[in-house]
Amino acid sequence: MTTYPLSAYELYEARLSGISWGIPQVKFTLLILGLIASVFILLWSLVVFLIIETTQVMIDDLGVFIHHAFLPQWLSRRLGSGRLSWKHIIQFDKKFFFFKVVGEPVSDQHQTSPILRFILVDHLEELVIIILERSPQLRWKQLHD
Repeated sequence: MTTYPLSAYELYEARLSGISWGIPQVKFTLLILGLIASVFILLWSLVVFLIIETTQVMIDDLGVFIHHAFLPQWLSRRLGSGRLSWKHIIQFDKKFFFFKVVGEPVSDQHQTSPILRFILVDHLEELVIIILERSPQLRWKQLHD
């Protein structure tokens, strides 16, 4: 039965004696890739947990405001926090786990539409009904689940 080298010294001895050392390299590469993937999954699950636990949706007479607390402002904005007035909401959508509230572009130079996103909040059904009732320009996009 062949044993494979585990340390750098054993790899050096295996090279000198002519034993194949490709299998330990493959194992080491898979170990590093698994470590990188697990760190990425851990960070993403932490961000999703923070979004679920700290999302605040506030509704007033002017519009809807979504805020993701405990996240840096640049990340919070990129993940969909912000404010839209009722007359600027043109689409309400659900994609994967996120609910999206899409607004019309602010100016002719700014071609992208502002998008607000939230996952789970208290009284979600009431929130959806309020958004549907108060938005005069809203287009509902049905998705097949």
